[in-house]
Amino acid sequence: MFYKYRVPYVVVIDDFFPTNSSNRYPYAQIGADANGVKEVWPILIEKAYAKFIGSFPEMEGGYVSEALENLTNGVPSSYVFSSPDVAADIQSGKFWKKILTWRDKRYLMGAGSNSGKDTDISALGIVQGHAYSILDAMEIDGAQILQLRNPWGDATEWKGTWADHSAEWTEARKQQMIASQQQRGVSQEAHRVGDGVFWMSFADFLKNFDVLDLCRFFDDYQELCFTSQWSVAKQTAGGCGNYPTVG
Repeated sequence: MFYKYRVPYVVVIDDFFPTNSSNRYPYAQIGADANGVKEVWPILIEKAYAKFIGSFPEMEGGYVSEALENLTNGVPSSYVFSSPDVAADIQSGKFWKKILTWRDKRYLMGAGSNSGKDTDISALGIVQGHAYSILDAMEIDGAQILQLRNPWGDATEWKGTWADHSAEWTEARKQQMIASQQQRGVSQEAHRVGDGVFWMSFADFLKNFDVLDLCRFFDDYQELCFTSQWSVAKQTAGGCGNYPTVG
């Protein structure tokens, strides 16, 4: 089931999947859990999502917030770091506090790296123009750090401060991190070097990413939805009221 404009859609698929010239599935790969058991669900969801939005190529780009909305029926929003309001919140420290609040509410978060082709990788391992998951955020010894994941898995990950096996990760800090996650009920899955999961400082995050995508859930709110459509025949428009007949 997916959602569009707060309306649920059930998508039915078969179990045939496209292959490339090497007879391999060219999109999401079948991974394995910590016990080596292969997980097929990613390619099932991917095929259903491709059918939902029109085709596999349609998934090659897009916004994290919209994908989270389609998958969860949450309410999406994006925070561009260069916008005046967000920049002011970053400067004052309010934005970091918001991230911790969103973390505690278990909202879903993602981030987009600085513009570029996803074939380009920075010297510190960040894929350009690429979507990342934000898994966690916390403060350790006064340092503000975030845990992210490259959805490509073991392709590449952050190599700067707070990266896997960096000098910042003393044994005491590792124990602080584990204790914090356990206290908040965060999954304690074992991570290995090069699995795409990494920590980085909030300052480095702001340098290497330009947008944070958020998906909120309001279970205790009453919601009112208003729908419209673009139609020249009906002389309606869902956009600017200055041009009501543009379709």
